[in-house]
Amino acid sequence: MNDAGPERRAEPPPRFTARLVDVGRGARAAWAPTRIFPLTVVLLASWLAAPWLVARDTRGGQVLAVVLVVALAALLVLALAMVAGAAGWEYGRNCRWGVRESLKLALERAANLLASVLAVPLAVALLVLITVSGAMALAMLWEWLAFAWLLVIGLPLGVAAAFLAFLGVPALALMVPAATLDCREAFDTVSRSISYVRGRTGSFLAGTVTALVAAAISASAFALFVALVRAFLLATWAIATGGELTLATAVPFALVGGSELRPTADLPIVGSLLVASFLAAFVSGMARVYLLLRWAIDREPPSALLHARERAEWTQG
Repeated sequence: MNDAGPERRAEPPPRFTARLVDVGRGARAAWAPTRIFPLTVVLLASWLAAPWLVARDTRGGQVLAVVLVVALAALLVLALAMVAGAAGWEYGRNCRWGVRESLKLALERAANLLASVLAVPLAVALLVLITVSGAMALAMLWEWLAFAWLLVIGLPLGVAAAFLAFLGVPALALMVPAATLDCREAFDTVSRSISYVRGRTGSFLAGTVTALVAAAISASAFALFVALVRAFLLATWAIATGGELTLATAVPFALVGGSELRPTADLPIVGSLLVASFLAAFVSGMARVYLLLRWAIDREPPSALLHARERAEWTQG
């Protein structure tokens, strides 16, 4: 473990190209089963629950479906936080975390994490709702009142909503690592993420594109690996049982009637694994993007990450 800690705050950040290389390397580290497994479980549960959710036609069933969707979305955010926590601590302090340590950190930051992710969409929706509902209510009395409302109240609210949407939505990619690794309050998470996007827009965009490209390459390589393992297992099973080798041995689809492709039974597992590998690589890269932006703007290197015990000791000391 690298315990350099907060004494390295004066160390200058690496050059721009070196930062992008570090971000790209984050995708390679995302192949760890401890990062892919939690995401795969949540995605597989969502995949299997999707037909049941669509089939709900009663009011009670629809309410239950909404609750289940919210629960699965929250679990997905927590799984992403586990990946961001493990990636950030590996990059900053060379700590190799397992599922237990990552889950513990994600649960400790769950309230801040969920509030931060929901803050920007809810704030934009609230501003739009206030503007539209106020104009509609005043229009019922007199159209000029509605016009005055839009001019005096709606215009500032619209500018604020546009600002939040323009900067806040891209900043969502930084909020998961920010809430997991650094910030302890939702306001701090949102404001810091937006300030990083606004202050270093070029670095943020370059890092995000690098993380996306690296995640796509990593997921493609992982897909080839999964296809080879799947083909080996199915071919071995076919030979052992005296079955025949078909196209389904190589890909998770089977030919029906000579031309129609239909998914095989293991498609949910294969699909969940591939999506999980892409998300794990992208979030791992964005964790590095956040830590590198923090280093460039706040002069706090990734090695300045602190455990809760270290933070308490450092604060008291």
